[in-house]
Amino acid sequence: MNEILNTITGFADEFLGLILIFLTILILYLLSRIISNYIKSKSFFEYREGIQLDYRIKILLVLTGLVLIGCISILFFNFNVVLDYLRSLPIVNNNLLKITVHSFFVSLLTVYILYNLLIIFRNIIYIHTIRKFNEDTAGSFKSVFTNLGYLLLVLLFFVGLGVNWKIFVPIAGALGIGAGIGLQGILNNYFSGFILLTSRKLKIGDIVEIEGNSGRAIGNKLETIYGKIQTIDILNTVVLTVDGIEIVVPNSQFLSNQFVNYSLTDSKIRVRIPYGVSYSSDPIIVKEILLKVANENTQILVDPKPDVWFTEMGDSALMFNLLCWVDIKFLWKLSGLVSEININVWYKLKEEGITIPFPQNDVWFKNNLTVELEKEVKKVDEE
Repeated sequence: MNEILNTITGFADEFLGLILIFLTILILYLLSRIISNYIKSKSFFEYREGIQLDYRIKILLVLTGLVLIGCISILFFNFNVVLDYLRSLPIVNNNLLKITVHSFFVSLLTVYILYNLLIIFRNIIYIHTIRKFNEDTAGSFKSVFTNLGYLLLVLLFFVGLGVNWKIFVPIAGALGIGAGIGLQGILNNYFSGFILLTSRKLKIGDIVEIEGNSGRAIGNKLETIYGKIQTIDILNTVVLTVDGIEIVVPNSQFLSNQFVNYSLTDSKIRVRIPYGVSYSSDPIIVKEILLKVANENTQILVDPKPDVWFTEMGDSALMFNLLCWVDIKFLWKLSGLVSEININVWYKLKEEGITIPFPQNDVWFKNNLTVELEKEVKKVDEE
């Protein structure tokens, strides 16, 4: 009789467990739909972070479901037998450290759940900040928050495994100086990123120029990297060039070497475009033409006004500089602007009969070679 009652009780517990698992899945699914609709109603999908936010919330709900199902399985299906077996399977077992399959996967699952929470909170704060302030502030805050979060996750993972600082003493001694040098470079880049972000000398969206290769494979022979800051990660900063190339630069390079930040405090910069005209040209007319072309271009700022400098009386030409102000944040691909201005200036100068000279050399002969050449030319014409 007791066996029958125990069997009935067991079936009842398992049936109740199945119902709880079904309700857990149903509730989490409905919660996922409600959160997705809420995010859509708040226009979060306008941002890439909003789409990522919805994705990470769904992953978090799935992970939460797995944890709840595991807890229900322990209560109603005697799943703790499996857990005890996993606790008995060692991965590392010595005097300093003991890691089992159970502790490893629990630590991994815990860190992954916290990782998704980190991404969720980071994206919520980013969207709130970008709506209240601007993209630069939001991007910088996002980078700082992410870097600190990743550091905390790594520490929590090792703590969950039971690793403490004593473990690293023999490891550091075994690896020796080589590991120290390698870690020094990693830590240098890591803390350089924090210094750059907190000092506000470099922000997401800044237009910069640093020494380096911009892509010789595509024919770019410049010895500098010019582009827009895309991300400032844990160890590296990604610069997007005007050719669409993403260049990964170590964070420490921005601290140890000089770099140009065209949008540090003010994104208005002055562009100089040189021109040379023949000596027969009227400098006043040339200046008027250059100013007219600049004023007609909608990409050039009205304030400060464009200007023209007569810079030099060169060997073959009168040299001028057209100076025009642009907002580098909105017009960081300057080559297109310079090309458009050059085309318009060329046509305007041609309309006014102003020529753009090219280098010429006069050759003098001490003998009568010139006369003889002229005679030969005349004979050819007569024939």
